[in-house]
Amino acid sequence: MYKKIEQVDQGYKEDYEKAKRFIENLWETDEFKLEKEKAQQLFRDIYTKTIIPEKFRDDLENGLLREYINNKDINERVKLLAKILEYTVTVPEYKVKGKQLEPVKKLKNVYWLKADYSPETGVEE
Repeated sequence: MYKKIEQVDQGYKEDYEKAKRFIENLWETDEFKLEKEKAQQLFRDIYTKTIIPEKFRDDLENGLLREYINNKDINERVKLLAKILEYTVTVPEYKVKGKQLEPVKKLKNVYWLKADYSPETGVEE
């Protein structure tokens, strides 16, 4: 009985090692590297950041954002959040890489962008 278990374990181990070697070799092939680069280019726009341009910061922090943070009525908060989100822009992550981003207080995954932003041209260098 123990011999049979050992044989099964050995067979499993051999299959595992073969699969592991196959995957490791796949990562090294030139064709896979090209496919990986192509996939990164295709999906790079999926990686985005939601930003609010810095020029709106004072108005929002002293107005809508303050109201949103201090208001306890859920219906009113939803309305305020909708108004705040009108100031947001979703940009590809590579466009803001290296730029100063600061999280907006009480808004998950929304950042102040410390760079110029134009609706016509987007994030300006």
